[in-house]
Amino acid sequence: MKNIRIIGAGRAGKAFAGALQEVGYRVDGPYSHSSDLREMSHGTDILILAVPDRSIAETAKSIEPDPDTLVVHLSGATDIDALLPHPRRAVLHPFAPLPDPVVGKDRLLSGMRFAVSGDIAVSDIVHDLGGRIIHIDDSARVLYHAAGCIAANHLVALMSHAGRVGALAGLDMDALLDLARFTLDDIHSMGVQDALTGPASRGDKDTIARHLAALNEQDRAAYLAELQLIEQMTRHVLQVPGFGHGEGVRATDILLQESRGTGSRDTSRDVEVVDQAVVLQRRLEESRSTGMQIGLVPTMGALHAGHGSLIERARRECDVVVVTIFVNPLQFNDHADLDRYPRTLEEDLNFCQERGADIVFVPSVEEMYPGYPAPPGSVVHVSGVTEILEGAFRPGHFDGVATVVAKLFAIAGRCKAYFGEKDYQQIAVVRELVREMLLPVEVVPCPTVREADGLAMSSRNRNLSPKMRKAALSLYRALLAGEKAICSSAGIDVAKKAMVVEMEKEEGVLVEYAEIVYADSFVPVGNKLGNDGERIRLLVAAKVGDVRLIDNIGVQCYHRGTGRI
Repeated sequence: MKNIRIIGAGRAGKAFAGALQEVGYRVDGPYSHSSDLREMSHGTDILILAVPDRSIAETAKSIEPDPDTLVVHLSGATDIDALLPHPRRAVLHPFAPLPDPVVGKDRLLSGMRFAVSGDIAVSDIVHDLGGRIIHIDDSARVLYHAAGCIAANHLVALMSHAGRVGALAGLDMDALLDLARFTLDDIHSMGVQDALTGPASRGDKDTIARHLAALNEQDRAAYLAELQLIEQMTRHVLQVPGFGHGEGVRATDILLQESRGTGSRDTSRDVEVVDQAVVLQRRLEESRSTGMQIGLVPTMGALHAGHGSLIERARRECDVVVVTIFVNPLQFNDHADLDRYPRTLEEDLNFCQERGADIVFVPSVEEMYPGYPAPPGSVVHVSGVTEILEGAFRPGHFDGVATVVAKLFAIAGRCKAYFGEKDYQQIAVVRELVREMLLPVEVVPCPTVREADGLAMSSRNRNLSPKMRKAALSLYRALLAGEKAICSSAGIDVAKKAMVVEMEKEEGVLVEYAEIVYADSFVPVGNKLGNDGERIRLLVAAKVGDVRLIDNIGVQCYHRGTGRI
């Protein structure tokens, strides 16, 4: 029976202590590496340093050498000489995660692989644990460890990315984990080349382009990095349409464009800030006279990734991108809400520049409403879509929206205007405004951007306490509950009730409405769906504490089921 002493009472130290005791070693410790270590090598056959990589050399030097004691560290990336001045040295790296002492102990006894180098006696430990040996030369140790991190740690990051995107579609992590297990089985049985499936493997560039267009800034950057790995593996050059001039641009080149925040603009140049309508009009007329396409992104500031996705899409599709930042007093029926609305102009200007905007329009209230605070002489009212839901709970809100948007469109002239679908009723109002007034504007709706847990991004989210934010997730869960009810043919009334029930489960959530409308007309849906293929929208609003939030999802209905849009 051999004696083993362990320094390091973390996950690895405790896991090794349990596993080695299980196979008959007499284990002393684990000791904290902050203990008095001077004589730790005396009176034991083997001394294991289960300490962080950065502490190995310092810990080893603090221990008096014993010529008969084998000193071992467990690091995958640290070479054996970190154990000097001890004469008998070895490395024993478990080639598996040890996430906690119990799971770690079981894995150490599972027949797993261990990378070893140094004194040959370390191999006895592996054999006693029932493991398999990987012989790693010290000159290749860092590359060995990098490969292990890619297979383990980076896989976790990939699944986190998949989970974040999947959550936006209502997909849970269990489903993605099942998919990943099938893929790992395929790699084991077929090899990496033959296990690759999906659009990149078959050169389906249009599908990849649709993926990129749908993803937000953060997720698109990750997707592109992963796509670059596939390019390297397959040696395919993926010319993705719609992401550059001409036929398309190579996926790896999009990474460079995204790192600059734009597909065509040099973001090292400061964004142009304009505060007068006449100056912006003149600037955009000059651009249009040379054949340039104008992209307009109206905002109220306090910008987040949702706004970023609008700016980035405008950047890809237009030659000149204008972001407007104006907290419009006309669309606030609660003056306290107006006062509380976050104003972060300096941060917003940096945000716009990083994402490739050319111009930021930041007018004063007096510039947009001469004579303010006196009521404006002309207010735009769009009848039909403004009386229900948000219009009913916020009287006058959509008159304020329609008025300021009409002014912005008059200033910008012919353009493409980008709006987020989180404010879906607002898009319906703007579309009707453009149709009625014959405005030369193409309204471009863009998908809602969500946090990893499904919460729709909103400038108001920064007003949520941690407890309120957790309660706010009930809005998205309510939409998923409504969608599930519709998918099961339970009927519209049942779906609406399911949405209300889901929100009311959370303390501090006051439901204002849960409604289902036809997506194109915004007319509420009766208890039975209409024609096959009809597009509908599920919408909810609630106060979470004193913060009012809205959310929605789209569903396309078929008599045989539904599909998310």
